[in-house]
Amino acid sequence: MLATEERCDAISFLADTYSRLAKLVAMKDRDALIQEFEKAQSFFEEKINTFMQPLNAMAIQRDFKPKIHTNISL
Repeated sequence: MLATEERCDAISFLADTYSRLAKLVAMKDRDALIQEFEKAQSFFEEKINTFMQPLNAMAIQRDFKPKIHTNISL
């Protein structure tokens, strides 16, 4: 954990985040907590979309067509 300044900064950022959330919980500030979780959700959605775009482009380039199995017997 102490190997790089970046890791120390990340741990400090995480500690600050938990402290901020703990204060909101202690104040029973439901609206602020919802806002925090919505911001986190938006952040991760953006990251997922950024990651998926190149994958989708590769699938389109290869004329990806999922195989549909029609001869399934029960």
